[in-house]
Amino acid sequence: MSLRQKLMAVLTIPAIVLIVATALAYQTNARRTETTLLLRRSYEVRNTVDLIVGDLASAESGVRGYLVTGDEGMLRPYREAKEHVDEHLRTLQTLVTDQDASRLVRILEDHADLRLRKLQLLMDYAPIRDVERDEVIALAKAGDVSMDHLRGTAEQLRDREGQLLDLRSAELESSEQVAFLIRMVGLPGGLVLSGILVALFAGRLVRRIGTLNENTRRLQQGMPLMESTAPRDELGHLERTLVTAGTKVMELQGELQRLATVDALTGLSNRRGFLDTAGHRLELAARQRTPLALLFLDADGLKHVNDTLGHTQGDELLQEIAALLRDTFRQSDLPARLGGDEFCVLVSADSYEGIDAARQRLEYSLEVANRIPGRQYDVSVSMGVAVFDPAHDETIDDLISRADELMYHDKRTKRAASAGPEQDAPGSRAPGVPV
Repeated sequence: MSLRQKLMAVLTIPAIVLIVATALAYQTNARRTETTLLLRRSYEVRNTVDLIVGDLASAESGVRGYLVTGDEGMLRPYREAKEHVDEHLRTLQTLVTDQDASRLVRILEDHADLRLRKLQLLMDYAPIRDVERDEVIALAKAGDVSMDHLRGTAEQLRDREGQLLDLRSAELESSEQVAFLIRMVGLPGGLVLSGILVALFAGRLVRRIGTLNENTRRLQQGMPLMESTAPRDELGHLERTLVTAGTKVMELQGELQRLATVDALTGLSNRRGFLDTAGHRLELAARQRTPLALLFLDADGLKHVNDTLGHTQGDELLQEIAALLRDTFRQSDLPARLGGDEFCVLVSADSYEGIDAARQRLEYSLEVANRIPGRQYDVSVSMGVAVFDPAHDETIDDLISRADELMYHDKRTKRAASAGPEQDAPGSRAPGVPV
């Protein structure tokens, strides 16, 4: 959803509340009218049922009087009941609307018809004689049972209409309460809510603009950007674009920084990366008085390998030396390729004996590597070890210079030894010299 759509949604809340209030008021009025009609119909149903029961009771009294006196004038309630009951039953059929009520009306009709027929049978015994008294009493009792059933059905119909009446009255009251709340609370509350939403919307908008400004400042200073959790609108798209682009820029900067401080061939630190890190470690060692040494290494015979086997083999020789340095020294040590065939390792240890042990580990690793069958040349390095003295104001460049001089001394010693009268044993190889 766009910002414009969100703003329009917030501003249309009062109109929506007004429309809803009007609709509910109209609906409540319609339900009031409908409920009034239903209430009137329920009253008519109950009144008609009472009329039916009353007419049948009058007919019964008249027939019993006729049985005793034989006066046909006593049958007038019976004749009127026959006419009125049929009329009342037809009225009931028009008043009820559901199947349950229609079923009760049909049962009531059956009981009324049965009661009238039994009264008709009683009239045949008028005037009553002693010999027929038992038969009349039995027939009258059967009629009383039928009348009891009729009253029970009538009572069910009245109770049902009473329940509907209570339910409809409650619905009407509930609708009127809802309409009152909408008019008196909903509409003013909707206006207040709209104002609150507008204020919240504006505040959130200001915060999101502040996030944009903060990410812009961080990007300028090379700091990590804050993650964007903004919704997908115009401003959110701008926030995510800035975070994505800024993150890519910082990744590229990090990659450029890594390329500037890492040797591409060996993966070790290059001169620039080594000097930056080693300088900090020298300062730390000077403060903490911890042993520190620099091993300066020069690959022997690299030129000969390049000239005889090709530069690819020369690169593999440098890569193998780098791998030996990584495998031999600890993670806390700092191996690097300063350039060409020159390597160095900044070694920290718990004691100066540990520094000598590190040098011996490297010599052993070289010896093990040269035992591998099928090698085309021996891997050998000339080495100079310069121990850092915290008592002297010595820089990393000074340490490198001292170690470099010691390395050249080692190299000259090797050359002098190889140029001496003694010859290599059969099958042996000079360092860096291919078979």
